Amino acid sequence: MQNSVYIIDDDEVSLYLTSMVFELYAPHMQCICFDNAIQALESLQNSMITDTVPDLILLDLNMPVMSGFGFLDAVKTLPLEDKGAVFVLTSSVSEQDKQQVYETGQVVDLIQKPFSMEKLEMVLELIARK
Repeated sequence: MQNSVYIIDDDEVSLYLTSMVFELYAPHMQCICFDNAIQALESLQNSMITDTVPDLILLDLNMPVMSGFGFLDAVKTLPLEDKGAVFVLTSSVSEQDKQQVYETGQVVDLIQKPFSMEKLEMVLELIARK
């Protein structure tokens, strides 16, 4: 089965650039892009039924309708166990945001945008250790 990644970001340019990094440097990973967290949450819930939970979730924090924090709150109720390693991919440099992200206990790491080959290598190394 092909590895998959959810990229959740309301910024089309960021979605495109992040997915291109995967296409160029990790073509074995299928990118599934969402421009809002509600659709991603629904897809994640459905993936649990079909046992196709993504290996990786890259989540933006600042989005309309449902923020990244709202997504993390909703995901707490799902039995993800060791599946779906969550990384926050954000342009936020707020110390409060960083603290709140790590306090959730669900996020492996916080990564500053833009996503790059070096950041991809770090993410893949971290999830390989999980």
